[in-house]
Amino acid sequence: MLATEYAQWHGIAAQREGESDAAFMDRVSGELRNQGCIIEAHAVSANKRFDEEGSDAMTGIFGAMAMALQGKDYGSKGSTLVGDEIAAGLIAKSPKRNDDPLMALLALALFDRG
Repeated sequence: MLATEYAQWHGIAAQREGESDAAFMDRVSGELRNQGCIIEAHAVSANKRFDEEGSDAMTGIFGAMAMALQGKDYGSKGSTLVGDEIAAGLIAKSPKRNDDPLMALLALALFDRG
């Protein structure tokens, strides 16, 4: 499990007795994110490095970038911030909808014959 490697490299406590794999991954990704290790935090959350085929880590990394570019900070820390970044990444990567206000104004200007 990737969380075990990153926990060792970053001095995070090993998986505790009775701690589920999911809880351990959540704890490690949260601690990594608190340390400012964005890429590693999302790799642990996805359980795949960002450059591995089929990895979802890039979604969270895109979300972190999108939030930074937009100046968004919801005050989250740890694994909650990792989740916020994943959600932001899903939105940032989603196809654009046709309800863009500028497109609506352009359509109005094109069809206004009055």
